[in-house]
Amino acid sequence: MSEKSLKPKPLAIALCAVIGFVLALILPRHFYEARADANATVACDISAKFSCSDVARSDFAEPLKGLPLSTLAAGWFLGVALVALMSLRPVMQEEGKRALFVAGCVGLLLSLGY
Repeated sequence: MSEKSLKPKPLAIALCAVIGFVLALILPRHFYEARADANATVACDISAKFSCSDVARSDFAEPLKGLPLSTLAAGWFLGVALVALMSLRPVMQEEGKRALFVAGCVGLLLSLGY
């Protein structure tokens, strides 16, 4: 396998970011349902130890008062998708690669620290 084929493709990155964006837009609905109804459950509520509803009710799900974490994630995914699409243009390739690298590092650090 050549080294060139191992490089991430901007279109694939944009597609993954769009999927993340769509999922991040769906999650606030569950966040508000779980906060409004203590008995609300979803498909990912597998057991008492693995419960999406418990996560949605935790303080970690709301970093800013009234704003679910998934809303902030939607903005991050949208930014990554736009940068990836802009980096498809030859004049933006190098800057796009750097911006995507920085966005990935920021996302990783926030995930580790949060």
